[in-house]
Amino acid sequence: MSGKALDSYGDAVLRVQSVTKTFELPLGLVPAILRRKPEVVTAVDDVSLHVSKGEILGIVGESGCGKTTLLRCIARLYDPDSGQILFDGKDILKMRSGEMRSERRRIQMIFQDPYSSLNPRFRVGRMLDEVLSVHNVCPPNQRGERVAQLLEMVGMHADAAHRLPSQFSGGQRQRIGIARALAMEPTLLLADEPVSALDVSVQAQVINLLMDLQSQLSLTMIFVSHDLRVVRHISHRIVVMYLGKIMEMGTTSLIFSNPRHPYTKVLLAAAPQADPTLRTEVAAIQGDPPSPIHIPPGCRFHPRCPSASQSCQAEIPILKEVESGHFVACSMAEASMGN
Repeated sequence: MSGKALDSYGDAVLRVQSVTKTFELPLGLVPAILRRKPEVVTAVDDVSLHVSKGEILGIVGESGCGKTTLLRCIARLYDPDSGQILFDGKDILKMRSGEMRSERRRIQMIFQDPYSSLNPRFRVGRMLDEVLSVHNVCPPNQRGERVAQLLEMVGMHADAAHRLPSQFSGGQRQRIGIARALAMEPTLLLADEPVSALDVSVQAQVINLLMDLQSQLSLTMIFVSHDLRVVRHISHRIVVMYLGKIMEMGTTSLIFSNPRHPYTKVLLAAAPQADPTLRTEVAAIQGDPPSPIHIPPGCRFHPRCPSASQSCQAEIPILKEVESGHFVACSMAEASMGN
């Protein structure tokens, strides 16, 4: 899958243009009395990307890099501070609630935690039937059959409709979550770390299910994960984020065969090997990511970068195309070619 060329996917279904999202931290009692301004967390900072029809775009990065916030902005669970999100050419940020409700049928999200994303009081059949009913997906006399089809589509028996979420394993609950998202017959599926809460033995089954469904239903998908091995297996292209910014973006084959940003290189080097006898010679990333409240000047990765120069501390790198379909935000990218 990773060898597919970007231009084979035709026009973009989704275009994210210069999206920024910040959050104000709540003031404590003393700062409120003193009328101090609240501190601001920059979760997503001027991010632009696109996803073509039938493509799976992977987004990777450490915890707190803005992956989930970006996904929630695309789903309009958060409203960005600025920027555009064009879905089939329409800016969903300008849509009113009624218009957005009809579009939301076509943009569905699979959440990270299958234990908390399902209503524990509803039986599975009622849960799926409610989705079909509220959004008028099919006539009332067809809902029972449609519920059974959705369950079978994700590899579960139709009898599961009569059981509560607590009676299923984590992997089965995530399958139910996928069925609930598919009930809306979406065009774009947003998967927020859908396997991170599952046992390793179950992760491959859910990933393979998502790949099969994407192929069968011609879905476009954004797959967020911190696990590079998972993203490599499922994605056509990869976006690497750090502290709210895109550091590198390109086809999966390019990212893994010729990473150009120091952050990407260290992430790849630190990824666990399939062979337990192999030991990496490269040290893991030093230190923790800086606070998103106090972002470093210049390149925000420079305090942890093994290749940083003095210019990296002052100049903010621009995301540039260094080869066809391969974008990097690093002043050292040209010098590191071929390394």
